[in-house]
Amino acid sequence: MQISDLVATLRARKTQGVALDIDETLADSNPHWLRAMYAFAPPPGRSFEDIRQQHKFAEDVPEWRTPQAYARIHALLHSNEFHADIPLIPDALESAREIHETVGITAYITARPEAVRAGTLTWLERHGFPSAPVIMRDEDVDISAHGDGKNGWKARMLAAAYPSIWGIVDDNPGLTRTLRQVNYPGTLFLYGPQWQPTDPSPTVVLCPTWDDVVSAVRIRSCAW
Repeated sequence: MQISDLVATLRARKTQGVALDIDETLADSNPHWLRAMYAFAPPPGRSFEDIRQQHKFAEDVPEWRTPQAYARIHALLHSNEFHADIPLIPDALESAREIHETVGITAYITARPEAVRAGTLTWLERHGFPSAPVIMRDEDVDISAHGDGKNGWKARMLAAAYPSIWGIVDDNPGLTRTLRQVNYPGTLFLYGPQWQPTDPSPTVVLCPTWDDVVSAVRIRSCAW
């Protein structure tokens, strides 16, 4: 969905609320990636737990920086079956439902490619997440784990959709920078204990747990 399409859809619905990221916010994606890659090419002398403790992203594992591993990562990235089977993050579903009942979920915005829309929709429906538009990136958007391309794309989406989307729950601290660059006046509810070194601000609320997310969203919703 293009930015203009998202804005038109939200204006037609005449609703306001928050957006939710999916990977590492609702879906326990990184361990799923590491597990799949370990099954494909287990590094000699290293257990899966060693890999999981030492690396956040599959592309950070030195043994998986080969043409064969990159090809496997690319295949999984575009696999609907792979994305439909990612485990849930504990408390994410119940909290998402509570947020939807309280302020409304206006969209799911994910850096996953459009190619896995079917698997993503299957995952959301299978677990019973509230219905909302699912925004997915175009293939020409940078997806490197440490790049700003996907964060910039998401920030532009949010800026264009404000005030229909007055906040987003996301785990990526890099989004704080790109949201400032586009002057997004809404709130980033930064989920996850691993990101606590990030400084809070009037537009960034640190939420180590999903209970914290729900509480913070409730408080901010009072302004709306």
